[in-house]
Amino acid sequence: MRRATSLARARHFRLGQARGLSQRTASSLVTGPYSIRTRALRATIPNVPHALRSLSAGAQDDAAPKAEILGVPYSQMSIGVPKETFALERRVSQTPESVKKLVDAGFTVKVESGAGALSEFSDAMYEAAGAQIVPADEAWRCAVVTHIRPPTPEEAAKVGDRTLCSMIWPAQNPDLVAQLEKQGATALAMDCIPRTLSRGQVLGLPPKNPQPRPGTRTAPQGSSAAARY
Repeated sequence: MRRATSLARARHFRLGQARGLSQRTASSLVTGPYSIRTRALRATIPNVPHALRSLSAGAQDDAAPKAEILGVPYSQMSIGVPKETFALERRVSQTPESVKKLVDAGFTVKVESGAGALSEFSDAMYEAAGAQIVPADEAWRCAVVTHIRPPTPEEAAKVGDRTLCSMIWPAQNPDLVAQLEKQGATALAMDCIPRTLSRGQVLGLPPKNPQPRPGTRTAPQGSSAAARY
């Protein structure tokens, strides 16, 4: 087979030279787009036009409009960070670092003025992270409100039928749960979400058979019954 192909190439090359063609043009009869090899390949793929039509149809399907994704874009959602009002509570639900991540994702973050003061986060730090400093009522009326402590009845009323992310402690606060349900609010009780990060386990009960490091003491098992701070 190889010998026959070589003889055919030589014949086409000599034919081209006999017709007065240049050496380069004569060589194209052997290796160019209309050479013996190219025609042989085309002969082995008789359905090339059909295959091209199939690929073209597939490209049109990819270009077709896809189904609309339901939901609200991040750019149209606001996250409120009101100040904690529980006595001696110094924490805040969002830090300037977490606010920046939310803003970079497209959210609008509204922080109540002075919300992070007891945590040593100034309003200027939140503004530098991209947040808006607003009054308390505006922070509570955002699409999503993040909080540490369970809200008071007055604060829960400001949430309305929107979303609240905070501690709820449903067993200890049945009236709060009933109020949020009546309002049609979506409440994410952070105290009811199982922990999945090992570094969060230090906040829970110690293991049944604790192995303290030398020179340290392990908190008693009943420490979890102490009043929450």
